[in-house]
Amino acid sequence: MSPTYVYQDWTRNFLLRHDLIRAVKEDKVESWRLGNESSEDAVSWNVFVGLAHLGGLREAFEALTACKAREDPQLFFWGVEVWPSHRRGTWSRLNDVRTQCGEKGFSIPTEPDIILRVEGQAIVLVEAKFGSPNGTLAKKKPPVDVAAFLKQYPPLPGWIDPLDRAAMAGMQREQVLEQLCRNVVFSNYLAQGNEQAFVVNLVRRAAETDIKERMDRHLCSEAQARFRRIAWEDLARLPSMQRPEAAPLKNYMRTKTVKLQPAFNIE
Repeated sequence: MSPTYVYQDWTRNFLLRHDLIRAVKEDKVESWRLGNESSEDAVSWNVFVGLAHLGGLREAFEALTACKAREDPQLFFWGVEVWPSHRRGTWSRLNDVRTQCGEKGFSIPTEPDIILRVEGQAIVLVEAKFGSPNGTLAKKKPPVDVAAFLKQYPPLPGWIDPLDRAAMAGMQREQVLEQLCRNVVFSNYLAQGNEQAFVVNLVRRAAETDIKERMDRHLCSEAQARFRRIAWEDLARLPSMQRPEAAPLKNYMRTKTVKLQPAFNIE
């Protein structure tokens, strides 16, 4: 086994807003992992809630999408809005999509790690990875074959299918990046009006360097352009992270470990 640690008091894994994380935790699936050294949820909270307090969410949105934000985005964690204000309970639109995709009653339904949304412009679903790789159908329990997976997550009626289902039908279960594919389908359902739908895989710089190439094999050409791989280290370069007030967050990213080794390469 690899060396690691778990905080007995899970709040020690969080830099700020312990009051808010306690409230949001009530609506989170598998919240028992929040004290783990390898918790991607803790890293996500510290970085994005930290950026929110630094006024850097617009910069983050632009880094994730390469689009100029019209205004500051809303921030959701695990389907719960936390910024600019906290609204208790899972976003009703997310619950509706779970129902449409037959996830009602699932012990672990689709739960986007992070959502950034500029109303009327774009919605970004972020699949954050820190100490583990992206999930495939081969890891699903109970086992699910490719045909059943595609049937469960149909395209939004009347819209271009973001998945290249013919290509996916010829893949083996260990090739199908099911977590990312679910996020792609959900992003289309969650986008309202003319909002563009993006999915971003947020990974460490040295991790899964081929994920864009692998994921593009699952996607139609339009969706390929809206799937992006971004490194955690890229967020450390945002202008708001260079301000004196950002010192605690920058130091966190410099010293954060996974398996007791430095997690990020922060210059």
